[in-house]
Amino acid sequence: MTNSPDAESRECGSCSMCCKLLAIAELEKPGDVWCEHVIKRKGCAIYEQRPAPCAKFACGYLTWPVAGEHWLPSACKMVMAFRNEASLTVFVDRSRPNAWKADPHYSDLKRWAREFENGTLHQIILAIGSKRIAIFPDHDVEFASIAEDETIVTVRLPDGRLTATKRKMDDPSIQKFSQGKSVASDWNRA
Repeated sequence: MTNSPDAESRECGSCSMCCKLLAIAELEKPGDVWCEHVIKRKGCAIYEQRPAPCAKFACGYLTWPVAGEHWLPSACKMVMAFRNEASLTVFVDRSRPNAWKADPHYSDLKRWAREFENGTLHQIILAIGSKRIAIFPDHDVEFASIAEDETIVTVRLPDGRLTATKRKMDDPSIQKFSQGKSVASDWNRA
């Protein structure tokens, strides 16, 4: 894997795509809508008093040196967020719903999905509005929508192939997935 040479020096700069693509319950802000507190190309007007989810958010472009410069959210219209070290969700701007299909982004997603086989990443989910797409090395699994009480679980079938399924968050079988057999993501809402 090639690390971006400038990853350590990256900053938000004029990018504020997270202020559009992510839902923030504390602000009653749905996903894919600009936050009322954002000043485009400048940042957050309430930065010092921003809610905890905003303060805790770590943009994958800023924190993951594997992502190249082409993953700058304001340029690609996608925001990468890690649920944990092994689950990546890529929030895609609905105004550019196919941005993820263009190279080099799609090639990156497929390469990262292959790392599932090596145990590095366990799940890559695209969030485009209410639609979710699980990315695998050889195919993608699309879900038209995910309810608030559902999550996507990546599973290995008996024949060794990977697939994804929806499960209720309170489904007891999800426990086995969180114990290393696969990973469930709770970044289920954009």
